[in-house]
Amino acid sequence: MATINGSSFLIYKDNDPIGHSNNATINLNCDLPDSSSKDSNGWREVLAGVRSGTIEVSGLTDYSDTINFSELAEMVLLRTSATFYFSQDIEGYGDGLVLYGTGYIQSVDEEASVEAITNYNLTINLTSLILVDERTGEVWNTDFDEWETAISNWEVA
Repeated sequence: MATINGSSFLIYKDNDPIGHSNNATINLNCDLPDSSSKDSNGWREVLAGVRSGTIEVSGLTDYSDTINFSELAEMVLLRTSATFYFSQDIEGYGDGLVLYGTGYIQSVDEEASVEAITNYNLTINLTSLILVDERTGEVWNTDFDEWETAISNWEVA
């Protein structure tokens, strides 16, 4: 089994990395409402429902970073949406896994304890997600609106 160095993953807001991050987590979820009936033969059945996702980042505060606590707090106060990237940079071989989507900052906090380094925690609530295949560069848009047109064209044919 291959091992992956967690240091190779970065979180970006647009083209700028979120500075001095030391931990990054992406969570993708799908609600699964129960659709069981008497015809389920004793098995629970579900339907794929609403998708959601979050990106959580923690790091060290440095106000000289392009993306810093002040800018992140301003995005919360102004309800600003932005594009965020969860990206793996493989040394010498270009980018690896890339996930990106739009979202809002759900929460950001900064902790400044006595005799300790000041750090921040950030949670981004995604409103869409696009997957990019690291091998081929193909884009898999999870918000593909053309399915309705494709279905109706198929039915007409």
